[in-house]
Amino acid sequence: MSYEILHIVFPLGAHRSVFREIDISADLFEAFSQNKEQANNELIQLAARDEDEYRLVADFMSGVIGLRYHPQFVLKLLNENIVALCEANQAINNCGSAIRILENIQLNETGIEQLKLLFPALGSVTDELAQSTGKILGWLLRAWSEKDAVAKFNALFIPLEMTLEGIRGELPQEQLVQIGKLRDLIGAYAGEDEEQLNSCLDRLVNSQRPSLIDRFAIFAREANMPQWENDVEAFKRFNKIRNGLIHRGDARVRLHVPIGEETRALGDLTERYVNFALFGDTAIYKSAFQPRPPISEPPNDLPQ
Repeated sequence: MSYEILHIVFPLGAHRSVFREIDISADLFEAFSQNKEQANNELIQLAARDEDEYRLVADFMSGVIGLRYHPQFVLKLLNENIVALCEANQAINNCGSAIRILENIQLNETGIEQLKLLFPALGSVTDELAQSTGKILGWLLRAWSEKDAVAKFNALFIPLEMTLEGIRGELPQEQLVQIGKLRDLIGAYAGEDEEQLNSCLDRLVNSQRPSLIDRFAIFAREANMPQWENDVEAFKRFNKIRNGLIHRGDARVRLHVPIGEETRALGDLTERYVNFALFGDTAIYKSAFQPRPPISEPPNDLPQ
């Protein structure tokens, strides 16, 4: 007999543990008693199986304390490591805070000269363009420095959605046929209300636009980057994650999704298509940690 435990330390200074008793095999018990690494890892995996349930309990208790007493009591998470105990033996997954591996980058003489030309060019853009572009790039700046996965996901998805705002696309041919039939009916039977009804129909037609997924597909087709079809499939999956987060509160976000034998990153997707929307090319920065499509043409100095 053993226990799988999530040990939680609350900022109030009080210690709370959520215990769940499970049955394990005699062989696993013996290996764990001998402190074998494989047995320790197996028990930790068993404990982590219900991690989401433990987190809900911790969130419930911490949330009540913060709501009823004060949020400052529960601002800082001190420990979320999982512990498995069996009599006098224990296994712990000690995980610290996430760190970011930085690349060894340098600005050479060529880059300095290009920056000298870039800043005066940026100063010549209109206030309207600077404001609209600044809002989009402001979210990217948030995403680059954000450590929390949920906040990072939002900060990456928002600028991508903003670039799709102006894409309207075309209505399907079937809908255009039905609209034509409605106009015929209005012309035949509306009488003195014909002008008003046609005006109402125009407003309804103009308010129709493709879904967010369809708009991205239109944009990706126009950008025509290498393997853009995979970008569309990746966007569908990221949009599903976004809907789960916004509408159902599902915080299990993912910043990478598998597409066939490849992996698509939300950060890469957002950066490439925001860059294309602003500059009309694929001359985006290069990273050792993120493959990029080849540059399609010489870079533009100004947002379009």
